[in-house]
Amino acid sequence: MFSAVMRYRIKPGEADAFCRLWHETVFAHSSTLDGLLSMQLYRDEAGAYAFGIWRERECAEAFMRTGVFDTLMERAGTLLAGQPQQLEWELVDWCCSS
Repeated sequence: MFSAVMRYRIKPGEADAFCRLWHETVFAHSSTLDGLLSMQLYRDEAGAYAFGIWRERECAEAFMRTGVFDTLMERAGTLLAGQPQQLEWELVDWCCSS
């Protein structure tokens, strides 16, 4: 599995607008994607964090090639306080309780 996180710094007072835009742009598009296991958006007072968990890195890369991130950046430019930061991890070990 492969996990990717985008960290967005949002301008004060713009969090609701950004989260709504992210949902309309990214989340709505994600249901058709091959290899996506989970996608979540979290927010705190500093910004928002989008977590994607993919079957493999290539699935996440294919998602980025769809242009959805570029569309989000075009629409959200005035809401952000800087460029997003991308973080990535390869799964080493995993446990899940039932």
